[in-house]
Amino acid sequence: MTIRTDFFLFLKRKYSHAVHPAFKFENVQSLVPLIYDKARRLVGQWQDQLGQNKEIKIDLLPGWMQYFAMDVIGSALLNRDFGSLETAKDDKLL
Repeated sequence: MTIRTDFFLFLKRKYSHAVHPAFKFENVQSLVPLIYDKARRLVGQWQDQLGQNKEIKIDLLPGWMQYFAMDVIGSALLNRDFGSLETAKDDKLL
């Protein structure tokens, strides 16, 4: 084994018991309404950008997916709504 592999095994043994409860089915399932709400807001932003024009393409990366991730992580882990999707300026329309 390399030093790097040994280090990762050390971290896994030391901290996996602390992180494991976050990935239990019940805990992940409790996040579904939050993620659904943020996804609904994301789609709403896209619909506002599109309007009646069906020919516009939206570049999802890096802007929109970062805003989505920031809002989900902020709400789920930090109990804080950053409102990134509502205040998005980087719409990346092509």
